[in-house]
Amino acid sequence: MEQLDRLEREQTARTLAQKDILAFVNDVTDEASFVEKDAYLVGKSLLDGSPAYGEGVLIGTALIDGKPVVIIAQNAAVLFGGVGVGACRKMVHALHFAQQQNLPVVSILDSSGVRVGEGTAVLEGLADVLIAAQALTSLHVVVLKGQAVGMMAAYALSADFRYAIKDSTLSVVAPAVLLSDSLESQCHCLGADAMEEHGKVDGVFADTDALRKEIYSLFGWIFAPVETTDDPNRECPELATSLSADLLLSAVCDDGEFIEFRPAVKGVRCVFTHINGQQVGLAITCRADEGSLDVPAIKKLQSFICELNCCGAAFISLVDSDGIVDLGCQPAFAESLSGLAKELAGFANPMIGVACGRVMGNAYSLLFSKSAGFAYNLAFATAEIGVLPPESAIHLVFADELHRLGNTPEVRARLAELYSREKCSPFSAGEEGFIDEVIHPAALRPYLAQALQTLQ
Repeated sequence: MEQLDRLEREQTARTLAQKDILAFVNDVTDEASFVEKDAYLVGKSLLDGSPAYGEGVLIGTALIDGKPVVIIAQNAAVLFGGVGVGACRKMVHALHFAQQQNLPVVSILDSSGVRVGEGTAVLEGLADVLIAAQALTSLHVVVLKGQAVGMMAAYALSADFRYAIKDSTLSVVAPAVLLSDSLESQCHCLGADAMEEHGKVDGVFADTDALRKEIYSLFGWIFAPVETTDDPNRECPELATSLSADLLLSAVCDDGEFIEFRPAVKGVRCVFTHINGQQVGLAITCRADEGSLDVPAIKKLQSFICELNCCGAAFISLVDSDGIVDLGCQPAFAESLSGLAKELAGFANPMIGVACGRVMGNAYSLLFSKSAGFAYNLAFATAEIGVLPPESAIHLVFADELHRLGNTPEVRARLAELYSREKCSPFSAGEEGFIDEVIHPAALRPYLAQALQTLQ
């Protein structure tokens, strides 16, 4: 009886301490599917001796749309989510279990930092957690529920996909320490909106309903078998006279459905979708949408391609760009280009490039070229392909004519048209073996569907 009484007391205490975080876990997983692991691994705060039920972290397994996943959920109700040695042990157990069973991981972070009273041992534990997270080869999704402080900030950014609840924050140094050092005027903490703007999270959500829909959509794209009734030969005649990212998405995506990747970072649209049931990622640059491939956009592309590589999905670039231009820090720009090239060099899945409008300069080299690894290249008959945009090239190619005829808007327009017709024709690039097919814009989806079927 004594043991049964103890069990009842322990269960009551743990249920009370875990009530809020368990409710959050249940909100983002299949109903009543969570099964706890390491439930009785309990430690103490070495500063005041208060109990730390569950060590401030809940681990176990659950289902997301029927798919088994490993759950790691920090519990801010226990010592403010302070991370101790016991918590580190539980997180490492969960990560190793996920690796052994090849299961996705969903980590829910809400912690004020380490329990400083545990000394050097907790630093060893944190390193163990971070290394285990980096070694994870299965899908890792992080949800920032509250604070992610110290090494937990690095842990968050090691994940494949990162989502944030409104009002969550990320900081390497604990906010209390920053304030004590009178550094409150400097931007050392990132709020959810700033994290999204800087591409540190893939979405910010006001409530768990919106978060749940996003996670379920993501898991559906990655894991669920796809059946579509959308005709692979469906054409889009509007593409012959108009070009925009929205129109391209409507033209090629099965049933017009997709999941957007880091929408707050502008310059390039990146989406996860299906074409004729095939899992693909689309990157769209479109001048009509005022897209500009600056450093944040290029880094977004790099991260996007990395995720596609991990998921085994094909990469399709739909290009309408005057080239990659950045008027900011040139070394940072060069570094981002190098990172994108490295990601493309290591990409193991099919790549298809489509010249939809203009494909100029570096945009050609990194988003369309055979040398970058694009196995199949299409060009709209209306596309322009060249080293420089015609408006820029004429000042080099037709310098004498401009001087003789007068550098007027009318003369520049006429020479730009001549340059585009004679030097930027997709047929010329095709004659050199750099384009596989020149197509009518309306036929984009049928060509992509057939190419994917062949390449896969």
